[in-house]
Parts: sequence; C-alpha cells; structure tokens
Amino acid sequence: MAEETETGLRLSDFHLPLVDSLLEDAELAQTPADFIERRERLRNFENIQSQPVPQGFTGELRPYQKAGLDWLYFLRQYGFGGCLADDMGLGKTIQVLAFLQSFKGNRAVRTGRRLRFPVGRSKKPSDQLAARVRPLYPGLRFLEYMGNGRQKDTGKFNDYDIVLTTYGTMLRDIELLRSYRFHYAILDESQSIKNPLAQSAKAARLIQAEHRLVMTGTPVENNTFELWSQFALP
Repeated sequence: MAEETETGLRLSDFHLPLVDSLLEDAELAQTPADFIERRERLRNFENIQSQPVPQGFTGELRPYQKAGLDWLYFLRQYGFGGCLADDMGLGKTIQVLAFLQSFKGNRAVRTGRRLRFPVGRSKKPSDQLAARVRPLYPGLRFLEYMGNGRQKDTGKFNDYDIVLTTYGTMLRDIELLRSYRFHYAILDESQSIKNPLAQSAKAARLIQAEHRLVMTGTPVENNTFELWSQFALP
C-alpha cells in the first residue's frame, strides 16, 4: 500500500489508522510530529463544521447541497480525497464549483497551481457544463483544453482557474499533462475509469495534484470492484 521514495515509504492519509495500530505494537519507533498532529486531529473529530457559501456565487444551494459543500471543505482540511456520488440531477457539479469558487483570490493557493476538471464522455461536454455554470460563477476563468486546435502548452494553464478536458484528450496528452502539478484534479462521470486496467484509468492516476476528487451518479454499474479504480484516484 506504500509508495517507495528516496526518504522511505509514503502512505496515504487514509492509512493513518493502520499505521497507528502498527506503531502501538512496535518496540521502537520514531514518530514524526506531523503524524502525531494528524492522528490527534482525527481522534478528536466530532462533526463536520458548517462553512460559508463563497462570495461571488450567485446561485442557491439546497440543504443537501450545502451539506455536500461542507463535506468538501472537511476533506480539504484533513487532506483526504473524496468520491461525491449521488443520483443524477442532484447538483454534484454545483456543489464542487461552489467549493472551487472559494479559492478565487485566495492567497493561500499558490500561483501556478490551478484547478482541473475533466468532464464526461458526451460529444461536447464542456459546452454543456459551461452553459450551466458560467452564469453562476462569473469570476472564474475557464479553459477548454480539447479538440484539434488545442495549444499543447501547460504554461497557459496559469492564466485560468479551471481547465476543462475530456478523458480522451487526457489519455492522448498524458505525457504532457503529467508534467504539470494541479491544485485539484477532479473527475466527473468517474465511472469512466471503473476498469483499473484501462488506459484511461492509468492515465488519471498519473495526473499530479495536491487534492483529488471524483464525481459520479453511477459509482457501481456492474460490481463493487469498479469502486476500487475510482477510489484509487483520491
């Protein structure tokens, strides 16, 4: 479950409870201070805190959508990835984009690390998404990275808040895209990578990002093994 690095083995945050139990049985262990801080934070967790709707968002969130927004803040605060899965039409995109709106103008977000939002498999998914969400988020700058006329220059990503692409484009340009470190990597219609052996699933796992999310209305279409591939990204 660990990734081997030059300084040792690196585990994901969701392995903290497992590591904690191993340390309890160890006769001698050097425990990093940041591990202790994260462990105590989880042990003392009581509930997900309500967060303000970001300024600049002109829409209205239903109570369950507001709960989803609060959950996304919680994931970020604790360093977790997440899978936002609910029925189609309940507003997953609205929740996520309202969340991303909160980083607009936030100095804590380092320059050059922007947001990535690959969309689904329809012919022109970016047009459908843009038509729905741009009026609600007038301050966000969208780049549609797709089509034969796309400029294969990741340096241009720095001029935009959200980079929209398709799974096909991601697969074809993965060697280029993997060289850029994004702030968020978000997969919409994430059942598209339900087969972990498929090239698109492998490409998605190569994308470099500080935070990761997947969104789907059909997380399981055939069997529960499909969840593994989607959960492997966060």
